[in-house]
Amino acid sequence: MKQALLDKFGLSVEEAQELQALAEQEAEQAVSDYDFVSLINSHFEQAQKVRIIEKLWRVAYADRNLDKHQEHYVRRIAELLHVDHKDYIATKLRVQAELG
Repeated sequence: MKQALLDKFGLSVEEAQELQALAEQEAEQAVSDYDFVSLINSHFEQAQKVRIIEKLWRVAYADRNLDKHQEHYVRRIAELLHVDHKDYIATKLRVQAELG
């Protein structure tokens, strides 16, 4: 794991590994994305949901190549989180601009 990322979130390597293992376990047991999205919808404010979509765009563009399946997934999650289309597009364009 990259040290800068661990420092950003204040995690030790052991804590990050434990968090990753728990996330993988939850993902394996989840029936659908709805399990996660419903928790976010009930506990996050709209601005936080928009930041999630922006982070998903960053993951989708990590290799600087947007696959149609990645774009579909980000759009589906944005819809499930009730993120406005204008915010969905704005976050996509912001990430694209940052990447050049």
